[in-house]
Amino acid sequence: MKKIFIILIISISATFIACKHHAKGSLTDNSLANSTTAVVKDPIKAERIEHNKKVYQMGLAVHDNYTQLNALYNIMADDTTNSLNNMDSIAQIYLRLNLGVPALKMAEKILEKQPENEKMLELKGEGDMSLGKYDEAMNINRKLYDKTKKLKYLFDIANVQLQKGNMKDLNETLDKIKSNPDYEKDSIDVADNQTGMLQNVPAPAVMSYVEAMLSYRNKDIKGMYAKLKQAVTIFPDYVNANRDIQAILQQSQKGQ
Repeated sequence: MKKIFIILIISISATFIACKHHAKGSLTDNSLANSTTAVVKDPIKAERIEHNKKVYQMGLAVHDNYTQLNALYNIMADDTTNSLNNMDSIAQIYLRLNLGVPALKMAEKILEKQPENEKMLELKGEGDMSLGKYDEAMNINRKLYDKTKKLKYLFDIANVQLQKGNMKDLNETLDKIKSNPDYEKDSIDVADNQTGMLQNVPAPAVMSYVEAMLSYRNKDIKGMYAKLKQAVTIFPDYVNANRDIQAILQQSQKGQ
């Protein structure tokens, strides 16, 4: 079977709201051009900033990441008063485009000034994952979990362990997630593994998806299918799980 499934347990998009309830099935992306023109005294620059904020919103409406990037850089060139916020958004868009190196560079610049910036630490961990820097990603995720106790970071740790093939530690982490008192009621922002958009998914459904990826790793396609079906039973609108189910069915039909 062709290897087409990639586990993306953690967010690669803008504002990450982990382990909180949202409207089920909603895909979210609220990177914003946060510059204000009130402190920009040059009227020409202020006008350009407003124009580029409109361009940014147009790009956001149609999920055009490149238009958003261009607008943010133009805003940042004219308004240095809010540069960290704009750099924050740029870093996240880079990661959404699977451009791990520039995302990391931008995140690192922010962390130089804000070393405890949770969102940028999280983004750096995701960037490290995309570049195969698993030990670095693990250190960041452990630090974030120790500091926040958010269930989301346990899933991130599990993802690193899965990618490294560290099954013993992975099973221990999954048991720790399941025994968490918030497990049944919490939800996790999960990235659509094609568009990078976020979908808020109940933690038990995410767990079933992780277990499906484990079955796939063990070449147990029937087990994988069963776990994916379990995930969509818990959360019918789960984009990644539904897509993978269809891929399995299509592959099965081709094999007949």
